[in-house]
Amino acid sequence: MAWLVVLWADLSPAYTPASAELPPQASGFSRGLLNFIVLPASAPFPRVAVWTAILISAAGLALMVAPTASSRFRRFLWIAELAGTTFLSAVAIAPYLTSYRIVLMPRTFVLMTLLACSRALPSLGVVGERLRLASAKRAPIMAGLVAGAFFASAAWHALTQFEGNYTGFLHMSRRIADRAPMLHEPSQLWRSMVTGDEGYDGQFMYLMAFDPLLDRYKDRPQMYGTFIDLPPYRYGRIGFSALVHLVSGGRPEWFPQAMIWLLIAAHATIAAGLAVLAQREHKSPWLALWYLAIPAFMPSFLSALPEALAAAAVVVGLICWRARRDWWAALAFVSALLVRETSAVLLIALVATSGTERRRAIRLAVIAVLPLIAWRAFVGFRLYPESGSRAGFGTQYSFGVPLAGLLQLWRAGLSHAQAAPEIPGALTYPWILAASAAIAGWAVVARRGAIAVAAVVYAAMAVSLNYWSVLHHLPSGERVTFELFLCLLLLMIEAPAQPRAFGRALNALFVVLAVYTFTVAPDAWMSRAATGVIR
Repeated sequence: MAWLVVLWADLSPAYTPASAELPPQASGFSRGLLNFIVLPASAPFPRVAVWTAILISAAGLALMVAPTASSRFRRFLWIAELAGTTFLSAVAIAPYLTSYRIVLMPRTFVLMTLLACSRALPSLGVVGERLRLASAKRAPIMAGLVAGAFFASAAWHALTQFEGNYTGFLHMSRRIADRAPMLHEPSQLWRSMVTGDEGYDGQFMYLMAFDPLLDRYKDRPQMYGTFIDLPPYRYGRIGFSALVHLVSGGRPEWFPQAMIWLLIAAHATIAAGLAVLAQREHKSPWLALWYLAIPAFMPSFLSALPEALAAAAVVVGLICWRARRDWWAALAFVSALLVRETSAVLLIALVATSGTERRRAIRLAVIAVLPLIAWRAFVGFRLYPESGSRAGFGTQYSFGVPLAGLLQLWRAGLSHAQAAPEIPGALTYPWILAASAAIAGWAVVARRGAIAVAAVVYAAMAVSLNYWSVLHHLPSGERVTFELFLCLLLLMIEAPAQPRAFGRALNALFVVLAVYTFTVAPDAWMSRAATGVIR
Protein backbone atom coordinates (compact mmCIF):
# COMPACT_ATOMS: atom_id res chain seq x y z
CA MET A 1 0.00 0.00 0.00
CA ALA A 2 2.82 2.41 0.89
CA TRP A 3 4.42 1.67 -2.48
CA LEU A 4 1.25 2.68 -4.35
CA VAL A 5 0.84 5.84 -2.26
CA VAL A 6 4.41 6.90 -3.02
CA LEU A 7 4.01 6.13 -6.73
CA TRP A 8 0.89 8.24 -7.11
CA ALA A 9 1.56 11.00 -4.59
CA ASP A 10 5.29 11.33 -3.83
CA LEU A 11 7.20 10.61 -7.05
CA SER A 12 8.33 13.25 -9.53
CA PRO A 13 10.34 12.91 -12.76
CA ALA A 14 11.04 16.66 -12.73
CA TYR A 15 14.04 16.58 -10.40
CA THR A 16 17.33 14.84 -11.13
CA PRO A 17 20.71 14.89 -9.38
CA ALA A 18 22.34 16.41 -12.45
CA SER A 19 19.91 19.27 -12.81
CA ALA A 20 17.31 20.12 -10.21
CA GLU A 21 15.81 23.59 -9.82
CA LEU A 22 14.22 23.26 -6.41
CA PRO A 23 11.03 25.16 -5.68
CA PRO A 24 10.95 27.73 -2.86
CA GLN A 25 11.17 26.40 0.73
CA ALA A 26 12.51 23.07 -0.54
CA SER A 27 15.72 21.23 0.29
CA GLY A 28 17.30 18.32 -1.50
CA PHE A 29 19.46 15.31 -0.75
CA SER A 30 21.62 13.50 -3.32
CA ARG A 31 24.02 10.71 -2.52
CA GLY A 32 24.55 7.92 -5.03
CA LEU A 33 21.19 6.29 -5.75
CA LEU A 34 19.47 8.04 -2.83
CA ASN A 35 17.94 11.26 -4.19
CA PHE A 36 14.91 13.12 -2.87
CA ILE A 37 13.63 16.59 -1.99
CA VAL A 38 11.64 17.79 0.99
CA LEU A 39 8.73 20.16 0.31
CA PRO A 40 5.97 21.75 2.36
CA ALA A 41 3.11 19.24 2.44
CA SER A 42 0.80 21.51 0.45
CA ALA A 43 3.36 22.61 -2.16
CA PRO A 44 2.58 21.64 -5.78
CA PHE A 45 5.11 19.69 -7.85
CA PRO A 46 5.14 17.81 -11.21
CA ARG A 47 3.84 14.26 -10.82
CA VAL A 48 4.17 11.10 -12.88
CA ALA A 49 1.83 10.90 -15.89
CA VAL A 50 -1.33 8.86 -15.22
CA TRP A 51 -0.68 6.17 -17.82
CA THR A 52 2.92 5.80 -16.66
CA ALA A 53 1.72 5.34 -13.08
CA ILE A 54 -0.86 2.75 -14.19
CA LEU A 55 1.77 0.70 -16.04
CA ILE A 56 4.23 0.90 -13.15
CA SER A 57 1.46 -0.11 -10.73
CA ALA A 58 0.64 -3.19 -12.79
CA ALA A 59 4.28 -4.23 -13.07
CA GLY A 60 4.93 -3.64 -9.36
CA LEU A 61 1.87 -5.58 -8.22
CA ALA A 62 2.83 -8.48 -10.49
CA LEU A 63 6.27 -8.53 -8.86
CA MET A 64 4.83 -8.38 -5.36
CA VAL A 65 2.52 -11.35 -5.87
CA ALA A 66 5.17 -13.43 -7.65
CA PRO A 67 6.00 -16.72 -5.90
CA THR A 68 9.14 -16.60 -3.82
CA ALA A 69 11.82 -18.83 -5.28
CA SER A 70 14.09 -20.87 -3.07
CA SER A 71 17.49 -19.32 -2.58
CA ARG A 72 20.34 -19.84 -0.17
CA PHE A 73 20.35 -16.05 0.32
CA ARG A 74 16.63 -15.94 1.06
CA ARG A 75 17.16 -15.86 4.83
CA PHE A 76 19.06 -12.57 4.49
CA LEU A 77 16.75 -10.85 2.02
CA TRP A 78 14.29 -9.83 4.73
CA ILE A 79 16.81 -7.19 5.81
CA ALA A 80 16.70 -5.48 2.41
CA GLU A 81 12.92 -5.90 2.30
CA LEU A 82 12.55 -4.28 5.74
CA ALA A 83 14.78 -1.35 4.71
CA GLY A 84 12.85 -0.67 1.52
CA THR A 85 9.44 -1.04 3.14
CA THR A 86 10.37 1.19 6.06
CA PHE A 87 11.66 3.94 3.78
CA LEU A 88 8.59 3.84 1.51
CA SER A 89 6.28 3.83 4.52
CA ALA A 90 8.03 6.88 5.99
CA VAL A 91 7.64 8.72 2.69
CA ALA A 92 3.96 7.76 2.42
CA ILE A 93 2.97 8.92 5.94
CA ALA A 94 5.20 12.01 6.16
CA PRO A 95 2.54 14.47 4.86
CA TYR A 96 0.02 13.20 7.43
CA LEU A 97 2.30 13.28 10.49
CA THR A 98 4.37 16.36 9.63
CA SER A 99 3.99 19.55 7.65
CA TYR A 100 6.43 18.31 5.00
CA ARG A 101 6.36 15.90 2.08
CA ILE A 102 9.26 13.77 0.80
CA VAL A 103 9.31 13.60 -3.00
CA LEU A 104 11.44 10.83 -4.50
CA MET A 105 13.41 10.98 -7.71
CA PRO A 106 12.76 8.06 -10.12
CA ARG A 107 16.00 6.16 -9.47
CA THR A 108 15.45 6.24 -5.70
CA PHE A 109 11.91 4.94 -6.16
CA VAL A 110 13.22 2.07 -8.29
CA LEU A 111 15.88 1.23 -5.71
CA MET A 112 13.37 1.15 -2.85
CA THR A 113 10.97 -0.92 -4.94
CA LEU A 114 13.68 -3.52 -5.58
CA LEU A 115 14.57 -3.59 -1.89
CA ALA A 116 10.93 -3.95 -0.81
CA CYS A 117 10.44 -6.82 -3.28
CA SER A 118 13.84 -8.40 -2.75
CA ARG A 119 12.49 -11.81 -1.71
CA ALA A 120 10.50 -11.99 -4.95
CA LEU A 121 13.44 -11.05 -7.16
CA PRO A 122 14.94 -14.58 -7.34
CA SER A 123 11.72 -15.68 -9.05
CA LEU A 124 12.63 -13.42 -11.96
CA GLY A 125 15.67 -15.59 -12.52
CA VAL A 126 13.45 -18.65 -12.76
CA VAL A 127 11.20 -16.86 -15.25
CA GLY A 128 14.21 -15.66 -17.19
CA GLU A 129 15.60 -19.17 -17.35
CA ARG A 130 12.31 -20.50 -18.63
CA LEU A 131 12.11 -17.81 -21.28
CA ARG A 132 15.79 -18.46 -22.11
CA LEU A 133 16.53 -14.76 -22.22
CA ALA A 134 20.21 -15.52 -21.89
CA SER A 135 20.26 -18.31 -24.48
CA ALA A 136 23.17 -18.47 -26.90
CA LYS A 137 21.07 -17.18 -29.77
CA ARG A 138 19.76 -14.16 -27.90
CA ALA A 139 22.83 -13.23 -25.84
CA PRO A 140 24.22 -10.82 -28.50
CA ILE A 141 20.86 -9.04 -28.58
CA MET A 142 20.91 -8.74 -24.80
CA ALA A 143 24.50 -7.43 -24.87
CA GLY A 144 23.47 -4.86 -27.46
CA LEU A 145 20.50 -3.79 -25.36
CA VAL A 146 22.72 -3.34 -22.30
CA ALA A 147 25.18 -1.16 -24.22
CA GLY A 148 22.39 0.81 -25.86
CA ALA A 149 20.71 1.37 -22.49
CA PHE A 150 24.02 2.53 -20.99
CA PHE A 151 24.47 5.27 -23.57
CA ALA A 152 20.77 6.13 -23.62
CA SER A 153 21.10 6.70 -19.88
CA ALA A 154 24.12 8.94 -20.50
CA ALA A 155 22.11 10.88 -23.09
CA TRP A 156 19.27 11.34 -20.61
CA HIS A 157 21.63 12.71 -17.97
CA ALA A 158 23.24 15.07 -20.47
CA LEU A 159 19.84 16.28 -21.67
CA THR A 160 18.91 17.26 -18.12
CA GLN A 161 21.82 19.70 -18.28
CA PHE A 162 20.79 20.93 -21.72
CA GLU A 163 17.13 21.31 -20.63
CA GLY A 164 16.08 18.72 -23.18
CA ASN A 165 17.81 20.49 -26.09
CA TYR A 166 19.80 18.01 -28.20
CA THR A 167 21.90 20.80 -29.71
CA GLY A 168 23.81 20.88 -26.42
CA PHE A 169 25.67 17.78 -27.61
CA LEU A 170 27.07 19.72 -30.57
CA HIS A 171 29.17 22.13 -28.47
CA MET A 172 28.46 24.88 -30.97
CA SER A 173 30.52 28.03 -30.52
CA ARG A 174 28.81 31.38 -30.90
CA ARG A 175 31.36 32.41 -33.52
CA ILE A 176 30.53 29.42 -35.74
CA ALA A 177 26.78 29.81 -35.14
CA ASP A 178 26.99 33.43 -36.24
CA ARG A 179 28.93 32.54 -39.40
CA ALA A 180 26.89 29.52 -40.56
CA PRO A 181 24.38 30.83 -43.13
CA MET A 182 22.08 27.79 -42.88
CA LEU A 183 21.31 28.62 -39.25
CA HIS A 184 20.03 32.08 -40.20
CA GLU A 185 17.73 31.11 -43.05
CA PRO A 186 13.90 31.36 -42.67
CA SER A 187 13.87 28.49 -40.16
CA GLN A 188 16.04 30.62 -37.78
CA LEU A 189 17.59 27.51 -36.20
CA TRP A 190 20.17 29.61 -34.37
CA ARG A 191 17.48 30.84 -31.96
CA SER A 192 17.09 27.35 -30.45
CA MET A 193 20.79 26.43 -30.46
CA VAL A 194 22.77 25.85 -27.27
CA THR A 195 25.98 27.80 -27.86
CA GLY A 196 29.08 28.66 -25.86
CA ASP A 197 32.36 30.53 -26.06
CA GLU A 198 34.24 27.43 -27.20
CA GLY A 199 33.20 24.81 -29.74
CA TYR A 200 34.17 21.25 -30.61
CA ASP A 201 34.20 18.95 -33.61
CA GLY A 202 30.56 17.83 -33.36
CA GLN A 203 29.42 21.26 -34.58
CA PHE A 204 31.10 20.62 -37.95
CA MET A 205 29.51 17.18 -38.31
CA TYR A 206 26.15 18.86 -37.76
CA LEU A 207 26.76 21.68 -40.24
CA MET A 208 28.00 19.29 -42.94
CA ALA A 209 24.70 17.39 -42.69
CA PHE A 210 23.01 20.43 -44.27
CA ASP A 211 25.12 20.01 -47.41
CA PRO A 212 26.78 16.55 -47.53
CA LEU A 213 27.43 16.76 -51.29
CA LEU A 214 29.07 20.20 -51.23
CA ASP A 215 26.38 21.55 -53.52
CA ARG A 216 25.19 24.65 -51.68
CA TYR A 217 28.32 26.74 -52.36
CA LYS A 218 29.84 24.89 -55.29
CA ASP A 219 30.33 28.21 -57.09
CA ARG A 220 31.80 29.85 -53.96
CA PRO A 221 33.76 27.07 -52.19
CA GLN A 222 35.57 29.60 -50.02
CA MET A 223 32.29 29.94 -48.08
CA TYR A 224 32.85 26.54 -46.46
CA GLY A 225 35.95 27.82 -44.74
CA THR A 226 33.97 30.50 -42.92
CA PHE A 227 32.04 28.04 -40.75
CA ILE A 228 34.02 24.77 -41.03
CA ASP A 229 37.66 24.53 -40.04
CA LEU A 230 39.79 22.54 -42.49
CA PRO A 231 36.96 21.75 -44.95
CA PRO A 232 39.00 19.14 -46.91
CA TYR A 233 39.69 17.19 -43.71
CA ARG A 234 36.13 17.47 -42.38
CA TYR A 235 34.42 16.63 -45.65
CA GLY A 236 36.82 13.75 -46.20
CA ARG A 237 34.97 12.08 -43.31
CA ILE A 238 31.47 12.60 -44.64
CA GLY A 239 29.99 9.24 -43.59
CA PHE A 240 28.35 10.36 -40.34
CA SER A 241 26.94 13.62 -41.66
CA ALA A 242 25.56 11.93 -44.79
CA LEU A 243 23.88 9.25 -42.68
CA VAL A 244 22.36 11.90 -40.41
CA HIS A 245 20.97 13.71 -43.45
CA LEU A 246 19.55 10.44 -44.77
CA VAL A 247 17.83 9.13 -41.64
CA SER A 248 16.40 12.55 -40.74
CA GLY A 249 14.88 12.98 -44.19
CA GLY A 250 16.97 16.10 -44.72
CA ARG A 251 15.05 17.98 -42.01
CA PRO A 252 17.57 20.15 -40.09
CA GLU A 253 15.42 20.34 -36.96
CA TRP A 254 15.91 16.59 -36.55
CA PHE A 255 19.67 16.49 -37.18
CA PRO A 256 20.80 16.64 -33.50
CA GLN A 257 18.37 13.90 -32.41
CA ALA A 258 19.40 11.74 -35.36
CA MET A 259 23.07 12.14 -34.45
CA ILE A 260 22.59 10.96 -30.87
CA TRP A 261 20.27 8.06 -31.61
CA LEU A 262 22.47 6.84 -34.46
CA LEU A 263 25.35 6.73 -31.98
CA ILE A 264 23.25 4.82 -29.44
CA ALA A 265 22.36 2.32 -32.19
CA ALA A 266 26.05 2.08 -33.11
CA HIS A 267 26.97 1.24 -29.52
CA ALA A 268 24.31 -1.47 -29.43
CA THR A 269 25.77 -2.84 -32.68
CA ILE A 270 29.31 -2.87 -31.29
CA ALA A 271 28.30 -4.89 -28.23
CA ALA A 272 26.11 -7.28 -30.23
CA GLY A 273 28.83 -7.79 -32.85
CA LEU A 274 31.56 -8.42 -30.30
CA ALA A 275 29.24 -10.92 -28.57
CA VAL A 276 28.80 -12.77 -31.87
CA LEU A 277 32.57 -12.93 -32.35
CA ALA A 278 33.01 -14.21 -28.79
CA GLN A 279 30.44 -16.95 -29.33
CA ARG A 280 32.22 -18.10 -32.46
CA GLU A 281 35.35 -18.56 -30.34
CA HIS A 282 33.30 -20.48 -27.74
CA LYS A 283 33.69 -17.72 -25.19
CA SER A 284 31.16 -15.86 -23.08
CA PRO A 285 29.28 -13.28 -25.15
CA TRP A 286 29.33 -10.98 -22.13
CA LEU A 287 33.03 -10.36 -22.79
CA ALA A 288 31.70 -7.88 -25.34
CA LEU A 289 30.71 -5.47 -22.60
CA TRP A 290 34.37 -4.87 -21.78
CA TYR A 291 34.25 -2.41 -24.66
CA LEU A 292 32.46 -0.01 -22.29
CA ALA A 293 35.84 0.33 -20.55
CA ILE A 294 37.39 1.95 -23.64
CA PRO A 295 37.86 5.61 -22.59
CA ALA A 296 37.18 7.11 -26.01
CA PHE A 297 33.52 6.31 -26.33
CA MET A 298 32.02 8.48 -23.60
CA PRO A 299 33.69 11.80 -24.61
CA SER A 300 32.96 10.98 -28.23
CA PHE A 301 29.29 10.34 -27.47
CA LEU A 302 28.89 13.47 -25.37
CA SER A 303 30.24 15.52 -28.28
CA ALA A 304 28.07 13.80 -30.94
CA LEU A 305 31.13 12.38 -32.72
CA PRO A 306 31.16 9.16 -34.75
CA GLU A 307 33.93 6.97 -33.32
CA ALA A 308 31.27 4.44 -32.28
CA LEU A 309 29.91 4.37 -35.83
CA ALA A 310 33.36 3.57 -37.24
CA ALA A 311 33.91 0.88 -34.59
CA ALA A 312 30.52 -0.69 -35.31
CA ALA A 313 31.26 -0.81 -39.03
CA VAL A 314 34.65 -2.46 -38.40
CA VAL A 315 33.13 -5.09 -36.10
CA VAL A 316 30.37 -5.87 -38.61
CA GLY A 317 32.98 -6.03 -41.38
CA LEU A 318 35.04 -8.57 -39.42
CA ILE A 319 31.96 -10.71 -38.77
CA CYS A 320 31.10 -10.73 -42.48
CA TRP A 321 34.72 -11.44 -43.44
CA ARG A 322 34.87 -14.42 -41.09
CA ALA A 323 31.54 -15.66 -42.51
CA ARG A 324 32.91 -15.26 -46.07
CA ARG A 325 30.26 -12.70 -46.99
CA ASP A 326 32.75 -10.53 -48.77
CA TRP A 327 30.40 -8.00 -50.36
CA TRP A 328 28.76 -7.25 -47.02
CA ALA A 329 32.21 -7.00 -45.46
CA ALA A 330 33.25 -4.55 -48.18
CA LEU A 331 30.15 -2.44 -47.58
CA ALA A 332 30.88 -2.33 -43.85
CA PHE A 333 34.50 -1.29 -44.41
CA VAL A 334 33.44 1.35 -46.94
CA SER A 335 31.21 2.80 -44.24
CA ALA A 336 34.04 2.72 -41.71
CA LEU A 337 36.46 4.44 -44.10
CA LEU A 338 34.01 7.22 -44.93
CA VAL A 339 33.68 7.91 -41.20
CA ARG A 340 37.37 7.51 -40.28
CA GLU A 341 39.99 6.72 -42.89
CA THR A 342 42.24 5.24 -40.19
CA SER A 343 40.15 2.05 -40.48
CA ALA A 344 42.33 1.34 -43.53
CA VAL A 345 45.02 0.09 -41.13
CA LEU A 346 42.97 -3.01 -40.41
CA LEU A 347 42.35 -3.63 -44.10
CA ILE A 348 46.08 -3.42 -44.84
CA ALA A 349 46.76 -5.80 -41.95
CA LEU A 350 44.22 -8.26 -43.39
CA VAL A 351 46.04 -8.19 -46.72
CA ALA A 352 49.47 -8.54 -45.11
CA THR A 353 48.52 -11.57 -43.00
CA SER A 354 45.99 -13.31 -45.26
CA GLY A 355 48.37 -16.02 -46.46
CA THR A 356 46.59 -18.36 -48.88
CA GLU A 357 43.60 -15.98 -49.04
CA ARG A 358 45.61 -12.96 -50.12
CA ARG A 359 43.74 -12.52 -53.39
CA ARG A 360 40.44 -12.48 -51.50
CA ALA A 361 41.81 -9.95 -49.00
CA ILE A 362 43.20 -7.72 -51.75
CA ARG A 363 39.84 -7.79 -53.53
CA LEU A 364 38.11 -6.77 -50.29
CA ALA A 365 40.58 -3.93 -49.68
CA VAL A 366 40.31 -2.60 -53.23
CA ILE A 367 36.49 -2.63 -53.20
CA ALA A 368 36.45 -0.90 -49.81
CA VAL A 369 39.07 1.75 -50.61
CA LEU A 370 37.88 2.77 -54.10
CA PRO A 371 34.77 4.65 -52.85
CA LEU A 372 36.96 6.55 -50.38
CA ILE A 373 39.38 7.53 -53.15
CA ALA A 374 36.49 8.57 -55.37
CA TRP A 375 34.93 10.66 -52.62
CA ARG A 376 38.23 12.35 -51.75
CA ALA A 377 38.72 13.13 -55.44
CA PHE A 378 35.24 14.69 -55.55
CA VAL A 379 35.98 16.77 -52.45
CA GLY A 380 39.22 17.89 -54.05
CA PHE A 381 37.37 18.90 -57.21
CA ARG A 382 34.81 20.92 -55.26
CA LEU A 383 37.22 22.59 -52.86
CA TYR A 384 40.28 23.06 -55.09
CA PRO A 385 39.60 26.78 -55.71
CA GLU A 386 39.57 27.32 -51.93
CA SER A 387 42.15 24.80 -50.65
CA GLY A 388 44.42 24.17 -53.61
CA SER A 389 46.47 20.98 -53.53
CA ARG A 390 45.30 20.19 -49.97
CA ALA A 391 41.66 19.76 -51.08
CA GLY A 392 40.67 16.09 -50.80
CA PHE A 393 43.66 14.94 -48.76
CA GLY A 394 43.44 17.21 -45.72
CA THR A 395 44.53 15.85 -42.38
CA GLN A 396 44.49 17.18 -38.85
CA TYR A 397 46.67 14.71 -37.01
CA SER A 398 50.18 15.65 -36.00
CA PHE A 399 52.71 13.01 -35.02
CA GLY A 400 56.08 13.48 -33.45
CA VAL A 401 58.81 11.54 -31.69
CA PRO A 402 57.35 8.39 -30.08
CA LEU A 403 56.51 8.86 -26.38
CA ALA A 404 57.44 12.57 -26.45
CA GLY A 405 53.81 13.69 -26.47
CA LEU A 406 52.90 11.25 -23.70
CA LEU A 407 55.81 12.47 -21.59
CA GLN A 408 54.74 16.08 -22.13
CA LEU A 409 51.17 15.18 -21.14
CA TRP A 410 52.40 13.54 -17.94
CA ARG A 411 54.58 16.56 -17.12
CA ALA A 412 51.62 18.85 -17.75
CA GLY A 413 49.68 16.85 -15.20
CA LEU A 414 52.50 17.03 -12.65
CA SER A 415 52.88 20.80 -13.07
CA HIS A 416 49.09 21.38 -13.17
CA ALA A 417 49.49 22.96 -16.62
CA GLN A 418 46.74 20.67 -17.90
CA ALA A 419 43.13 21.75 -17.40
CA ALA A 420 42.10 20.95 -13.82
CA PRO A 421 39.49 18.24 -14.63
CA GLU A 422 42.08 16.47 -16.81
CA ILE A 423 44.98 16.37 -14.35
CA PRO A 424 44.24 12.88 -12.88
CA GLY A 425 43.88 11.53 -16.43
CA ALA A 426 47.04 13.29 -17.60
CA LEU A 427 48.98 11.52 -14.85
CA THR A 428 47.46 8.14 -15.70
CA TYR A 429 46.64 7.87 -19.40
CA PRO A 430 50.24 8.04 -20.73
CA TRP A 431 51.12 4.95 -18.68
CA ILE A 432 48.03 3.13 -19.93
CA LEU A 433 48.94 3.90 -23.55
CA ALA A 434 52.54 2.84 -23.03
CA ALA A 435 51.44 -0.46 -21.44
CA SER A 436 48.91 -1.00 -24.24
CA ALA A 437 51.61 -0.47 -26.85
CA ALA A 438 53.82 -3.03 -25.11
CA ILE A 439 50.97 -5.57 -25.07
CA ALA A 440 50.29 -4.89 -28.76
CA GLY A 441 53.95 -5.62 -29.53
CA TRP A 442 53.69 -8.82 -27.49
CA ALA A 443 50.58 -9.73 -29.51
CA VAL A 444 52.49 -9.61 -32.79
CA VAL A 445 55.09 -12.01 -31.39
CA ALA A 446 52.49 -14.32 -29.84
CA ARG A 447 49.80 -14.24 -32.55
CA ARG A 448 50.99 -12.59 -35.79
CA GLY A 449 47.43 -12.18 -37.03
CA ALA A 450 45.71 -9.25 -38.74
CA ILE A 451 44.28 -7.87 -35.49
CA ALA A 452 47.69 -8.05 -33.78
CA VAL A 453 49.40 -6.26 -36.68
CA ALA A 454 46.72 -3.57 -36.71
CA ALA A 455 47.05 -3.17 -32.95
CA VAL A 456 50.79 -2.54 -33.27
CA VAL A 457 50.26 0.11 -35.96
CA TYR A 458 47.56 1.84 -33.92
CA ALA A 459 49.83 1.66 -30.87
CA ALA A 460 52.67 3.32 -32.80
CA MET A 461 50.27 6.09 -33.84
CA ALA A 462 48.95 6.51 -30.30
CA VAL A 463 52.33 6.87 -28.62
CA SER A 464 53.50 9.31 -31.32
CA LEU A 465 50.68 11.82 -30.96
CA ASN A 466 51.78 15.42 -30.63
CA TYR A 467 50.89 17.08 -27.34
CA TRP A 468 49.81 20.49 -28.62
CA SER A 469 47.85 19.15 -31.59
CA VAL A 470 45.94 16.41 -29.78
CA LEU A 471 46.87 15.51 -26.21
CA HIS A 472 46.61 19.05 -24.86
CA HIS A 473 42.86 18.30 -24.74
CA LEU A 474 42.83 14.88 -23.09
CA PRO A 475 39.37 13.77 -24.33
CA SER A 476 40.67 14.32 -27.88
CA GLY A 477 43.63 12.08 -27.07
CA GLU A 478 41.25 9.43 -25.74
CA ARG A 479 39.10 9.65 -28.86
CA VAL A 480 41.88 9.14 -31.40
CA THR A 481 43.25 6.06 -29.65
CA PHE A 482 40.07 3.98 -29.56
CA GLU A 483 41.19 1.69 -32.42
CA LEU A 484 44.12 0.45 -30.35
CA PHE A 485 41.87 -0.66 -27.49
CA LEU A 486 39.27 -2.10 -29.85
CA CYS A 487 41.96 -4.27 -31.47
CA LEU A 488 43.21 -5.42 -28.06
CA LEU A 489 39.66 -6.33 -27.06
CA LEU A 490 39.26 -8.29 -30.29
CA LEU A 491 42.47 -10.15 -29.40
CA MET A 492 41.06 -10.96 -25.97
CA ILE A 493 37.87 -12.27 -27.59
CA GLU A 494 39.34 -14.06 -30.60
CA ALA A 495 42.49 -15.68 -29.19
CA PRO A 496 41.78 -19.37 -28.55
CA ALA A 497 45.40 -20.50 -28.21
CA GLN A 498 47.13 -17.46 -26.83
CA PRO A 499 49.83 -17.81 -24.14
CA ARG A 500 48.27 -17.77 -20.70
CA ALA A 501 50.45 -14.87 -19.54
CA PHE A 502 49.40 -12.81 -22.55
CA GLY A 503 45.73 -13.47 -21.79
CA ARG A 504 46.24 -12.37 -18.19
CA ALA A 505 47.96 -9.19 -19.36
CA LEU A 506 44.99 -8.35 -21.59
CA ASN A 507 42.55 -9.02 -18.76
CA ALA A 508 44.56 -6.82 -16.39
CA LEU A 509 44.70 -4.04 -18.99
CA PHE A 510 40.92 -3.92 -19.36
CA VAL A 511 40.44 -3.93 -15.61
CA VAL A 512 42.74 -0.90 -15.44
CA LEU A 513 40.88 0.70 -18.35
CA ALA A 514 37.57 0.20 -16.55
CA VAL A 515 38.94 1.84 -13.40
CA TYR A 516 40.29 4.73 -15.48
CA THR A 517 37.09 5.22 -17.50
CA PHE A 518 34.77 5.15 -14.50
CA THR A 519 36.88 6.92 -11.87
CA VAL A 520 39.75 8.94 -13.40
CA ALA A 521 38.88 10.09 -16.94
CA PRO A 522 37.55 13.64 -17.41
CA ASP A 523 34.11 12.22 -18.25
CA ALA A 524 34.17 9.51 -15.57
CA TRP A 525 31.30 11.20 -13.73
CA MET A 526 29.03 10.61 -16.73
CA SER A 527 30.11 6.98 -17.05
CA ARG A 528 29.13 6.49 -13.42
CA ALA A 529 25.90 8.42 -13.88
CA ALA A 530 24.95 6.22 -16.83
CA THR A 531 25.09 3.19 -14.54
CA GLY A 532 23.09 4.94 -11.81
CA VAL A 533 26.08 5.72 -9.58
CA ILE A 534 26.34 9.51 -9.37
CA ARG A 535 29.30 9.84 -7.01
